[in-house]
Amino acid sequence: MACDTLFRCLSEKCMPREAGALSRKLGEGGYLPDISTFNIPVTCLLKGLDVNETCGMLDRFIEQGAKLGFSIYLELIETLYKAGRGMEGDP
Repeated sequence: MACDTLFRCLSEKCMPREAGALSRKLGEGGYLPDISTFNIPVTCLLKGLDVNETCGMLDRFIEQGAKLGFSIYLELIETLYKAGRGMEGDP
């Protein structure tokens, strides 16, 4: 519950670097947030971090068994297109 609260706080304060660092640290420890909690920082990360860094982070969470929501996939595709990486955003 404390991790979820930290994610929400960092995301609401638009602190993507800090949210990314927390995600990496918790991921190394094996923590996987539930989908409703995970959607909040991912949205922040997509808006504020480098696309490669965010995609790498999402890949690591998926490898650990995390399930992304449909809305996250849509945001990811939109971010890839805005970054000029439309071929990667194509389904």
